[in-house]
Amino acid sequence: MASANRDSICWPCQRLSREAQSLASPPALPPEFWQADAVKGALAARHMGRIVTAYRCHPVYGSRPVPQEVMARWLNISQTQLSRIERGRPVTDLGRLIQWAQVLAIPPALLWFDMPSGPSSRAGGQAAADASVAASGEGIPPVCTDEVSKTQRRDFLRLGGSVMAGPVIAGTLDGELDRMHIVLDRGTASEERVTYLENVADDLGIQAQVAPLTVLNPALMALRSVRGLLEERQPTRYQTRLVAASAKLSAIIGVHLFDAGQVTQAGAWHRAAHHAARDAGVQYLADITLGQQAFAPLYQGKPADAARLLDPRLENVRAASSSSAVAKLCGLAARAYAALGEKDAFKRSIERAQDILDDSEAGQIGPGLFSFQPFALAFYQTTGAVALNDLGTALGAADVSLAMLSQMEDCRFIDSVAVRFERATALARAGEIPEACATAKAAILAGKSFYCMPVSTYAHRFSREIRAVQSRDAREWREVLASADQPATT
Repeated sequence: MASANRDSICWPCQRLSREAQSLASPPALPPEFWQADAVKGALAARHMGRIVTAYRCHPVYGSRPVPQEVMARWLNISQTQLSRIERGRPVTDLGRLIQWAQVLAIPPALLWFDMPSGPSSRAGGQAAADASVAASGEGIPPVCTDEVSKTQRRDFLRLGGSVMAGPVIAGTLDGELDRMHIVLDRGTASEERVTYLENVADDLGIQAQVAPLTVLNPALMALRSVRGLLEERQPTRYQTRLVAASAKLSAIIGVHLFDAGQVTQAGAWHRAAHHAARDAGVQYLADITLGQQAFAPLYQGKPADAARLLDPRLENVRAASSSSAVAKLCGLAARAYAALGEKDAFKRSIERAQDILDDSEAGQIGPGLFSFQPFALAFYQTTGAVALNDLGTALGAADVSLAMLSQMEDCRFIDSVAVRFERATALARAGEIPEACATAKAAILAGKSFYCMPVSTYAHRFSREIRAVQSRDAREWREVLASADQPATT
């Protein structure tokens, strides 16, 4: 190692770390790469997700691990899918295992499955994966298998989301695939099929948080499949699970409609989701969908309606049965109380939500629409404190929420933007107009690609806050807002 090099890795490795960020495929690696303890442990566990994590964070890359988005590009999957693969149960689909092993050039002798005969090429890995998908009928899962393939589920999302190359072909095939699923789903369900649809709903719940515009078509497709099965009246053990899956899919559609500004339609879907969750007897999901119903009155300036919706449930919750979903209800109620000027009720609800969240199971605190995370509670505290004009609390809570969001890969874009706008409003009320406008501009420019109803609501709320200000910063902000509004009015 050169004496001039003060870093912990040699110059060739530093160059490898830099180059890996932009390569279309993984770089060539020395044999000793696979002898690192983390890599050997992941291989011994037969967990491809852990192998990928160990690969990305290998010491050869020094202080700059390969980002998930780069690895996802190499493996031809989304970053959200990669995150689930790294953290979830082991992938069992042989076609995908072969593809990824060959993409990463893992020595066959280290693997727990047999590689195909012939040259060990990355093209061969892709061919094996394509064959695996083709064997299952263009992403349609087989009815009878030992275990439903997660990869097939991902293909379902990919096809339904119209990510396929060639928009004309995709539009034609999507309709045919949709009809094929409906036909296949007439009759008696199987454990494999029910599990498959449940997992599709869970995956879409996460995808909706990071890429909300991609979920409507696959959610509708999956919901039609669920409905086709429910219309045939399944055994009770399947019927209940299918009803719960329909609740999740309806909630996802409702969120999409809400983001698009179709509040009335969104409310109808959220009520249907809540009804289904209650019928399925899943209280956690019933609480999540109840909370989704509260967003409409909060955004429409009807906090009393939101409080009336939430209070009966919160009054009947026993401490022992609390969950992160109940914490979300408390946080939403706190927002309603703050908008009504009830400072003490706001404070009690935030504290109750925090206590419940602290005691919630780790599995209930994660990415996706069917969870509730600490950053969201900090945001609820921010927006409530702004409503009460408690600027110190608002700015402190906003900073906490943004700090949490900065550490998250699967965060909902709208949440991040909303926190920034509420922080900007607090700054404006504190007289910090230049910083407030800079914060607002950064928020809206970062989200120009998805300027939806909730973002527009917070943007215009901030704009009204500084409507009497005629400084250069304020004028520049109004120009940015006018530009953002333009696509929606042309």
